[in-house]
Amino acid sequence: MIRSFLTSLTVLTALTMLPCIAQAQAVNDTCPLSGQAVSKSSPTRTYKGTEVAFCCNKCTASFDKMNDETKAALVAKVDTKPTTPEGKKSAKLDPAEEISLNSAYLLTTCPVSTRPLGSNVVFAMVDGRQVGFCCGGCKTRFNRDKDAYNKKIDEQIVKNQMHYYPMDTCIVSGRKLGDNPVNHVAGNQLVRLCCKGCVDGFNDNKDKYLLQIDEMVVKTQSKDYPLKTCPVSDKALGSTAVDVVVGDRLVRLCCTVCRKSFDKDPARYMSTVDKAWKTQCEEEAASKKTASR
Repeated sequence: MIRSFLTSLTVLTALTMLPCIAQAQAVNDTCPLSGQAVSKSSPTRTYKGTEVAFCCNKCTASFDKMNDETKAALVAKVDTKPTTPEGKKSAKLDPAEEISLNSAYLLTTCPVSTRPLGSNVVFAMVDGRQVGFCCGGCKTRFNRDKDAYNKKIDEQIVKNQMHYYPMDTCIVSGRKLGDNPVNHVAGNQLVRLCCKGCVDGFNDNKDKYLLQIDEMVVKTQSKDYPLKTCPVSDKALGSTAVDVVVGDRLVRLCCTVCRKSFDKDPARYMSTVDKAWKTQCEEEAASKKTASR
């Protein structure tokens, strides 16, 4: 009788401890649905080995009803505590090292000398965006005539990213872009608007609109994504793949550890992604040409 009571007590104690154990492994600090902060007592759900905390039971119920693709996207956005292959929590990037992906410089040449950027590239934040120079001298020359060089950068960004832009409607007004859209560059990312009047509206709520564009990039480019391996590790993309958007292009990484490496220097890995997209487009064009004969 005593043994039975002790056994039951042990089981009950273990059960009451489970939520605390699960919550200790949660990867997020905010609810992926409401954006509110989560605590140690918040309800959790496990998605493909990743523990996610929610602010309330209503949000967990909503999460349970979502399809796999939507769940994966939500988990990737709130996964703020990546782990190393050894299972230890990796250190968070120093704020000085963090670069907003929409501000990352992805061009392969110096805006001043037009020479290719080599291993000694000099990066600097100029007017809220990153710019890469082939040498310190070009950085000095850039600052003497910023308007002219910024215009050159914007023109190249529009040319490079136009093919990837995911929408034919204005992100601000919802209207069709029409024949004369405004090609606005936010940081180092192309944003297409229906008219000049929407530029101010975009700038007033830039983060919100950039997030919406990123979501459309993932939606439109996921099906035809050209790589089966991670551009950082070269490992196969599995169920833990993480979607990142940079320069209106979808990039898929094998894990959150590679996400940290990518965020530090996205330009280093984008050539692999761009080459794959280009090859795929050329193959599709050749296939259509052959079929039309």
